[in-house]
Amino acid sequence: MGSSCLFPDLVEWRKLWKHTKEQCWVFGGVGMELHCLHVCVCVVCVPVFMSVRACVHVWVCACVHVFCMFVALVCMYWNMSISIVVHSTDGEDGAIKIWSKTGMLRTILVQTSSPIYSCCWSPDSDQVLYAGGKTLIIKPLQPSLKPTQWKAHDSLILTLDWSPTNNLIVSGGEDRKYKVWDSYGRNIYSSLLHDSPIISLAWAPDGELFAVGAFDTLRLCDKTGWSHSLEKASTGTVLRMAWAGDGTQLAGACANGQVVFAQVVNRHLEWHNLEAFVNEDNTISVKDIINDSKESLEFHDRIVRVSLAWGHLIVTTPLQCYIYNSRNWTTPVTLDLKNGSINLIKQAERSTILLNPVQGV
Repeated sequence: MGSSCLFPDLVEWRKLWKHTKEQCWVFGGVGMELHCLHVCVCVVCVPVFMSVRACVHVWVCACVHVFCMFVALVCMYWNMSISIVVHSTDGEDGAIKIWSKTGMLRTILVQTSSPIYSCCWSPDSDQVLYAGGKTLIIKPLQPSLKPTQWKAHDSLILTLDWSPTNNLIVSGGEDRKYKVWDSYGRNIYSSLLHDSPIISLAWAPDGELFAVGAFDTLRLCDKTGWSHSLEKASTGTVLRMAWAGDGTQLAGACANGQVVFAQVVNRHLEWHNLEAFVNEDNTISVKDIINDSKESLEFHDRIVRVSLAWGHLIVTTPLQCYIYNSRNWTTPVTLDLKNGSINLIKQAERSTILLNPVQGV
């Protein structure tokens, strides 16, 4: 079972933008971590969000200074070694080009006679995944290696993303479905029909969640494809989405000139007789189902990661890590995080691993 619950405003931006009517749907769930979205919409009258062509052209001119394109640029992505792939399409001219960070054209990886609407790097940056009509194609950078391809949808594929964390692929298109694949093209999940085509997809940095964008629709799913949250907002089509580095917030650029912001809330964790609920961005409720006792834990900063196992609750914020013992909820062990947020927590009976993207383990 899953849970879905949405709220119309973010705490950080509560004083900046008007709120919409609260909507909430709740279903029961046992034995899994549950996620919801906390959503706020604001109007941004900036041309960069209103035109894909203008957005990419301005970014390229400001940062690389050498591109001069006379075709529409659909998407651009940095790889791990700070070189970029540019995908440009206009009419019958479709190409995927790889540039260095100094603006030098390295190679034209793909040249097709039809438009390619989405592409992205593989986790190790030695392949590029792109959509060719109804087909997903993985093109290696080495010319001697053959590409891998499979029919993924019944209509044109409009968007895709490849998670560098779990190595899973998610795709969506005009057949109004999103699908989850492994890197060999085996289907893991296929959604039911939506009301409109799937226009944008984005994996969270930890690979546990991904977001789905369509017309007036923002959906939150886990890596198996199960939907946990659905928001119907009057924003038009959600054209592009991006997650914050810690995976707690999401921003989407919409076709009507608005930008939608969302935050993951209502996370639910269980271990033996303990339950933990992330009710707000800085509040956790802990319940012992044996003696029916409850504890409320508040933090100065927003909660980034939570882990509950082996009688300990570990909570990280952008600045600190709190370690609670289930026998004493009042005096946690506190650690300062000098090099940014923790992206991963793994608990064992006698030890714990915290992973920081800058400092490591």
